[in-house]
Amino acid sequence: MMESRAFDYEINRMKKAGIYNAFKGIYKKKFHTKFKIGAIIGTDPVYIGYSEIAIKNGKHQYAYKFRKSFDATVYKMTKSGEIDRIMDAFKE
Repeated sequence: MMESRAFDYEINRMKKAGIYNAFKGIYKKKFHTKFKIGAIIGTDPVYIGYSEIAIKNGKHQYAYKFRKSFDATVYKMTKSGEIDRIMDAFKE
């Protein structure tokens, strides 16, 4: 069981690498049942963790600036639909 976009990415990677043929149900030259997409059972957001203690202690001088820049960029990409367009490129 995996998130649908992760599934699309992985199945496309396997097809391109020649290790899975969806039409024959072949995985690494062994016969298997074809993959089937089931019902959506839930959705979960994705989180990235930052070490606030390390930032405050100055362990990573760049961390505060990076965190602000990264978060702002991901926010803009989400609002503009860019992340969805990138992820949709890997849909089955």
